[in-house]
Amino acid sequence: MICVWQCYGMYIDQVREVVTSPLQEAHIGHVLVQLQSVFAALDQHYTNAPERPKAPMSKEPSSMLCPGQTLKEVEGRISADPTWSPEYFVATDQ
Repeated sequence: MICVWQCYGMYIDQVREVVTSPLQEAHIGHVLVQLQSVFAALDQHYTNAPERPKAPMSKEPSSMLCPGQTLKEVEGRISADPTWSPEYFVATDQ
């Protein structure tokens, strides 16, 4: 079974592939819009992350994504830095 963070990782990989491709800018924009529509459920159920003050963060994937990493925001971050990777909250036992 695939986890939601694995699906998010697939989206990031695809965006990185498109953004760094030799496609013309107009084509890149079109492809990114299509990717957003395919992965739209992630924005509805996963990237809508609440703030968690004082919660430790990590680059290690988890089910708790840090805020500010919606599908559209990912495109901007990868366009600015193709090596960008998301941040997650560390799961803690309470």
